[in-house]
Amino acid sequence: MKIYFKQPDKINTVSPFAHFGITHCYFKQLHIDCDTSKITRKTHHHNSFEIHIIENGEQEYEVKETNYTVKSGEYFFIPPFTKHKLTNSAPRTEKFSLTFSCDKLMYLNQCMLGTVPVRFFENAQFIINESLNITTTSDMLIENSVFESVVMFLRLCRLREMPLEQKNATEDLRLEAAKEYIDDNIESWITVNDIAAYCYLSTKQVTRIFLKHEGVSPAQYIINRRTAHIQKLLENEELSLKSISDKMNFQNEYYFNSFVKKHLGMPPGTYRKMSK
Repeated sequence: MKIYFKQPDKINTVSPFAHFGITHCYFKQLHIDCDTSKITRKTHHHNSFEIHIIENGEQEYEVKETNYTVKSGEYFFIPPFTKHKLTNSAPRTEKFSLTFSCDKLMYLNQCMLGTVPVRFFENAQFIINESLNITTTSDMLIENSVFESVVMFLRLCRLREMPLEQKNATEDLRLEAAKEYIDDNIESWITVNDIAAYCYLSTKQVTRIFLKHEGVSPAQYIINRRTAHIQKLLENEELSLKSISDKMNFQNEYYFNSFVKKHLGMPPGTYRKMSK
């Protein structure tokens, strides 16, 4: 038996498993001829979910006097506390297993037999390759691939998920892209047309999205971000007022002074003195 992934005991809120509250997740590969001593053939149960994936060969299970034959390319899903036993394994059977605990998924209480998605075997091979060639990002990549595999099977076993309204999701992504573009170019004179072109939207659509999610027009949002950036620059005493004016691409210091006085309520020199 080869364990390719063991979820860390310490709960990591950044981990994708935190989304469902999944803990104690393992991803293993077994070669029945070699691992026969590790196979429990007596009736038993576990506190965790089990997903057995037959890569090659065949296995037979008995659950509550019902027999299940799991063939090559098929999976068998066993919920927690379900009494079962392995009754037979074909020679040279090779399988993967995913086990994990999750209180939120206890409604998935029926055994399921079905066809393994092709994507799972791609994930499995990727996980094996990463395990053989460890790099600084391998742990993260393996964890993400194992999580994807778990969700893949949970969906086949009738996982309940709340649908995300596509329109709102798209709007959120475009808003974040627009805000990032503004921050990246805040020292330039950005226009609403620039944002619209960057996000492949009309100026009317950009305005609607900003008013809906930020409560201000995109033009006002730009001014607010530009003003906040100037404040930070003014708090840096190593920068002269002229250098800040040039850095922010004002035509001259007069326009710089007028902008600061209008949006901060005082000239830049006064603001600098008060911020000390």
